[in-house]
Amino acid sequence: MGKQHIVCGGSDNNMVRIIDKTTLATSGIITNLPSGVYSIDHDRNRLSHHHSDVTMIAATAGNHVYLLSNAPNKKD
Repeated sequence: MGKQHIVCGGSDNNMVRIIDKTTLATSGIITNLPSGVYSIDHDRNRLSHHHSDVTMIAATAGNHVYLLSNAPNKKD
């Protein structure tokens, strides 16, 4: 993720959504959180200092903090 994506949240479907700016397609979504999403942030330092496209996103809904990452899963 970088300049090609938008991260947004809201209370209509209590969701976090990642949008590809070039196509306006949803590239990631989490819905039905316990309440509306009122805060989102991302790891800008990692984007500027690493050559990978891996980003950490934090989103808050109610009294929960959700940590999201697009890092690939490691297989055992």
